[in-house]
Amino acid sequence: MAVTGEIEQQVAIGKHALWEEDFSGTCQRECFCASCFHAFCTHCCWDHHEPTIHMVFPVAADSAGRPVFATHGPDGGRIHPDFVEDILAAQDYATRLPWDSFCLLCSTAFAAAACPDHHRHHHPRSPDAVLRVEQRGGRHCVRCTGSEWWFPYVEQVLDDPVEDDGDEQLLPVLTTRPGTCKQCGDTYIGHAILICSDSCRVSYRRDLAGRRQRREVRQAARAAADSDAAVVVGDGGAGGEIENQVVLGKQALWVADFSGTCRRECFCASCFHAFCTHCCWHHHEPSIHMVFPIAADSAGRPVFATHGPDGGRVHPDFVEDILAAQDYATRLLWNAFCLLCHTAFNSPQPRALTTTATTTRACPTPSSASSSAAAATACAARGLRNSEWWFPYVEQLLDEDHDGGDEQLLPVLTTRPGTCKQCGGPHTGRAVVICSDSCGESYRRDLAGRRRPRREVRQAARAAVAKQLIDRLTTSIS
Repeated sequence: MAVTGEIEQQVAIGKHALWEEDFSGTCQRECFCASCFHAFCTHCCWDHHEPTIHMVFPVAADSAGRPVFATHGPDGGRIHPDFVEDILAAQDYATRLPWDSFCLLCSTAFAAAACPDHHRHHHPRSPDAVLRVEQRGGRHCVRCTGSEWWFPYVEQVLDDPVEDDGDEQLLPVLTTRPGTCKQCGDTYIGHAILICSDSCRVSYRRDLAGRRQRREVRQAARAAADSDAAVVVGDGGAGGEIENQVVLGKQALWVADFSGTCRRECFCASCFHAFCTHCCWHHHEPSIHMVFPIAADSAGRPVFATHGPDGGRVHPDFVEDILAAQDYATRLLWNAFCLLCHTAFNSPQPRALTTTATTTRACPTPSSASSSAAAATACAARGLRNSEWWFPYVEQLLDEDHDGGDEQLLPVLTTRPGTCKQCGGPHTGRAVVICSDSCGESYRRDLAGRRRPRREVRQAARAAVAKQLIDRLTTSIS
C-alpha cells in the first residue's frame, strides 16, 4: 500500500507523540456497541463506534465487577433483545488494560487487548502503523524487525536494542517531556520537543548517526547470515525456494520447545469447520471466507451470536448444529512441525503427516511425558528410514534414534535462541550459533564423526537383513 504525503504527515505527528508518551495509562471497556456486538474503550475506539452511525450504550461496573446498564426505557419497554443483553452482560467492563501498543496514525497509545484489530477498524485504507510495545528494565521498547515501512520515520526516537534474536529487536523509546531538550533533558521554553543549544544539537546528531550505523551493521550481518543459510543445495526433488524455506524451518525447529497448544476458537461457515487461528488462519482468510469467533463457557459449551441486530438468525439451523457440535474448549498439544510454515501445531493424525514432504512428527518419550520441560527436550522426529527428501536438511538437529523397526524416533537437539548450539552457553548473535572455534570443531565432529556414520551403519545393517529375508523367501519358493 502506497505511503502518501498525508500519511507521512500523520506519522511525523505520531512520532512526536511517541516521544512524549510514558505508557502509564490504561484502557477500560466502558461502552457497548449493539451494531458490532462489541464492548469497547472510548479512549481508543470512539471514532470507530461513532454514535451517530452505531448504536452505542454506556456501561459501568459495580464493586464486584458486574456490568451496570439500563434495561428498560422511559416507556417501560425493553431496550435490548435478550440475546443482545446476554452478549452485553458477558463482556468485561472492570479490568483496566495497560497500554502496550502505539498507533502512529492516531498518535495515541492503547491496549491491544481492548482493540485487537485496531488497524483494520480504524485505518483500513492506510498501511499498518501500530507499534508493539513491551517493558524491559523499566523502559518501554518497540518490538520490530527494522524493515517496517514506518521505521525510517521513527528511528530517531529509538535507542539501541536491548534484545535482538536475529528476527526481531526490542528498541527502547527515548522518551522525553514536553518543554525539555530532547538531548540533555533540561527545561526549555519553546516548541514541544527541541534542542536547547548548538552543543546539544551536535551531540544529538552524532548519537543518531551512531545508532543508525550500528543498526546498518547488524542488518548487514543478518543479511549475510540469511544469504549463507539460503544456499540452494539442489537435490533434484525440490525447488530452490522450497529449499530456502526448509533451511529457515530447520532453524525454527532447533528452538521449538513444543510447549504450546492449539484451541479451536473460530468457525468457518464456508468450510463448515472449526479451526485454530495459530495454524490455520491463512487458509480461512476472513476476506474470502465467512469466519465467526467462538468462545467456550466454563462448561466447555460454545458461545456465539445466534441473531443479528435486526433480530434475524445469523446462521441457518444446519450450520448452527455443525458449529455447536465442535469442540472449542480442549487445548491440543503441539505434536507436529511444518518445515515450510516454520511452526509447531497439533495434528489429529500425526502419523499420516509423516508421509508428507514437509512435516515431522514430534512426541515425548514415555519416560519424560510427565514433565513439560523434559518432554520439550525429548521431542522427536518420526521418519521413514531417513528416506524423506527433507531429511538431509534437518539431520544435524537430530540425535541418536530409538529404532522401532519400520520407523525411527530421532530426538531433536533443542537449543534456546541466543545460545551456542553445541555447549548451550549464552552467545550474542544470530538465533542459533556456535560460540567458539572449539565448539565448532566439536559440533562438526559429533555430526560427521558420530551420529551420521552410526545412522549409515544401521541403515546398511537393516538393508542386509532385509536382503537375507528376501533371499530365503526366494529360495523357499523355488
